[in-house]
Amino acid sequence: MRVTAAWERQLDAIQNAPNDTAAKHARDTFITAQRDFITTRIKEAIDIMDNAPEAVLATANGPTENMVSAARKLAAARSLTLPEGIERASSCVAHFWTK
Repeated sequence: MRVTAAWERQLDAIQNAPNDTAAKHARDTFITAQRDFITTRIKEAIDIMDNAPEAVLATANGPTENMVSAARKLAAARSLTLPEGIERASSCVAHFWTK
């Protein structure tokens, strides 16, 4: 909630700036802060994944039922045939999209 409140105050300052120059400066400052915030969160997520190889390995075990179901639905909608062994292929969705 604190982050949202801070953003609201910053956006309010942009809207109520005394002139265009001040508004542009406040806008640029806000955008830079948002970019820095998002970049920090992304780097944190990358660090977490780099330090949790089991999380990466869990995703390499093949497609989930939902993935296979979605691939089947997309194939049916596009009148395509899915590759043989799709239920076991870890890259089935990537293979499907490259067709």
